[in-house]
Amino acid sequence: MNQQAKAFTFAVSIIVALITGSAPETAVGADLIPVKISYGSPWVGYAPIFIAQEMGYFRDEGLAVEFIYVAYNNPQEAADELAAKRVDAHTFPLDESTLFWKPEVPYATIFSTDISFGGDGILVRKDLHIASVADLKGKRVAAQATTPSHFLLNYLLKQAGLSEADITFVNMKAKDAAAAVGAGKVDAAVSWSPFLTQALGDPNVALLVSTRNTPPILVDAIVMNKDLITSSPDVCKGLVRAWNKAVAYQKTKPDESLAIMARGLHQAPEEVKADLPGMVLFGKEENARLFEGSGPGTARGVAAFAIDLWTQVGLLKKPVRADDLIDYRCLEK
Repeated sequence: MNQQAKAFTFAVSIIVALITGSAPETAVGADLIPVKISYGSPWVGYAPIFIAQEMGYFRDEGLAVEFIYVAYNNPQEAADELAAKRVDAHTFPLDESTLFWKPEVPYATIFSTDISFGGDGILVRKDLHIASVADLKGKRVAAQATTPSHFLLNYLLKQAGLSEADITFVNMKAKDAAAAVGAGKVDAAVSWSPFLTQALGDPNVALLVSTRNTPPILVDAIVMNKDLITSSPDVCKGLVRAWNKAVAYQKTKPDESLAIMARGLHQAPEEVKADLPGMVLFGKEENARLFEGSGPGTARGVAAFAIDLWTQVGLLKKPVRADDLIDYRCLEK
């Protein structure tokens, strides 16, 4: 190909990237390593990945990252995609990841994106005057099974001396569960933002309790196929470094970051801004502390706690260890 043709091809690729909204690294990154990461919910804690894409942090690490939204019907489908290696990584909360791990196709958490700090909670109908978790006894409570909402519900019920047997559990996706409270279809629901925030705009809906009132038990994370971690450590480490740069950018340039994250999530900037206080983003320093040791509040501690609770409620029936789910080799020192 002559120089004129090369120049024309390059120009066309840039135009295509601008039209489609693809990051430049995917349009001209012939020498970049492709990495597919899937996510199944517009949770703002994942949004710094859009910053890393737009600012070229992945490209700087030699990676062409495709962040793919997939409307999974349940978390098992996401785990199946990982196992089939149709994606390289997925946004799995630690509690959720304990349920679907298999020794024959293992994955591991390589870093945490954030912890929920008010972004998950229980919505209730105001007319029912539900004042405590104990008041949920005998009520219809919606949540999506095997998700952090289901986990949070069981944790809070246990704290109140109840179990899932004391309520009527209604399995609904997070978005539908949040909307069902205001519609009067259920008495209460457990959900997460942006659906939680949106539902609270209904004057007939109240927030009973949120993760602002609990220990840090909902830890969001990126999990990667373990064979990829072992065979391509530079890919794993590059993802972590790019993420850390994106979180640092968000902290120092919040207005610019808000615009980028809103575009990526296909939400209005004011919606994203309203959801940001509901979680705490984890960068280099936060992940270093999270992955250190095995006590309460650490990645291993949270995973072990989740394994114990899921086992008690009968949803985890196969052996899995916290150490199976955590891999700290890619963390930035």
